[in-house]
Amino acid sequence: NTLTLNGNLTFGVNIAGTGTITVNSGYTLTLTDTVTLSISSIINNGTLNVQGALTLNNNYTFPIYSGNGTINFGSSSSLNVNSGYTLTINENTTLSIPAIGGSGTLTINSGYTLTINNNVSWTLSTLSGSGTLSVNSEYTLTVNANITISIPTVSGSGTLLVNSGYTLTINNNVSLTIPTISGSGTITVNSGYTLTINENISLTISTISGSGTLNISSGYTLTVNANITITISTVSGAGTLSVSSGYTLTINVNVSWTLNALTGSGTLTVNSGYTLTVSANITVSISTISGSGTINVNSGYTLTVNANITVTISTISGTGTLTFSSGYTLTIPSSYTIILRINTT
Repeated sequence: NTLTLNGNLTFGVNIAGTGTITVNSGYTLTLTDTVTLSISSIINNGTLNVQGALTLNNNYTFPIYSGNGTINFGSSSSLNVNSGYTLTINENTTLSIPAIGGSGTLTINSGYTLTINNNVSWTLSTLSGSGTLSVNSEYTLTVNANITISIPTVSGSGTLLVNSGYTLTINNNVSLTIPTISGSGTITVNSGYTLTINENISLTISTISGSGTLNISSGYTLTVNANITITISTVSGAGTLSVSSGYTLTINVNVSWTLNALTGSGTLTVNSGYTLTVSANITVSISTISGSGTINVNSGYTLTVNANITVTISTISGTGTLTFSSGYTLTIPSSYTIILRINTT
C-alpha cells in the first residue's frame, strides 16, 4: 500500500508498516515532536523536513528514502538509531543535524565520507565501516556517551571532544588527521589496534588508555596542551610528541616507547611502580623528567639527551645507552637522589 502526498503534510506520530510513503515534487512532509520511523519505504521527490527527534527503528540507507528530493534537519532536531538497526552512508553526505544518538550503528561504506557541518552532540553507540568521518572547520563533534569506533579515518579541520565520564573506544586501526582532540574524557585503543596520528594535532584530552598502540607518523607532532595521563601499552612512530610549557604528561602504566622524539618545555612524569621502556633510538629534549617510576633503555638502543633537562625521576636503568649531545646538560637537583644503572656516553 502507498500513501501519496500531493500536498504539504505534518506528522507528529510514529510511522510504521510494510507499505510506502510517497512525497511528490513540490510538496513537503514535516516530522515534528518525537517520531519513530520503521516503514519499509519512503519515496521522496519533494522535501522531508525533520523538526524534532527522528528515531529509526529499521535498517535504512541515508537519506532514508529513494527519489530525488531533499531532507532538511531543524536547529533542534536529532537523528537516533535504535539498537539492532543500522543507518548506512552509501554516498558522500554532509550533516548539519545538532544531535546523533541511539544504541544502534552508523556505517560509512568504503569510498564515502560523512562530513559534520555543525556542532554535534554524538551519543550513537557504534560508528563502523570502511569510509571516513570528517569534521569541518569551526565545528566540534562532542562525544557524550561511551562510543566504539571501527572506522579507519577521522579527518577534517574541526575538533573532536570527549566529555568527562565518557570513553571513545578505538576498535580498529584508525588514522587521525583532525587538528584538535580535547575534553575531560578518555580515548581507549583496544588490544591489537593502532591509533595513528597523521597530522599536527593539539591534544588536551585527559586520558589515553588501552592495550593498543598510539603511533605518531613521520613529519607530524602530537602536542600536549593539558595535563594528560597515558595508560596505553605502546607509544611508537617516527614522529614527535611535544609537551607544552606548564603541562605534564603522566605515565601511569608500563609503556613500551619506540617513538622517535620527545620534546617540549613541559614535564614527563613516570609514576611509582611503572616503567617507560625505550625500545628504539630516541631523542629527548623535554625540559623535565620526573616521577617515582623508572625509565629503562633496552639493549642496543640509545636515549639521546638533546637539550638541557632537569631530571627528578627515581631510576634510569637498562642495558642500553644514555648519550649526551654536545653542549647539553642533564641536571639533578641537590635535593634528589637518582639511581643510574645504565651505560652513559
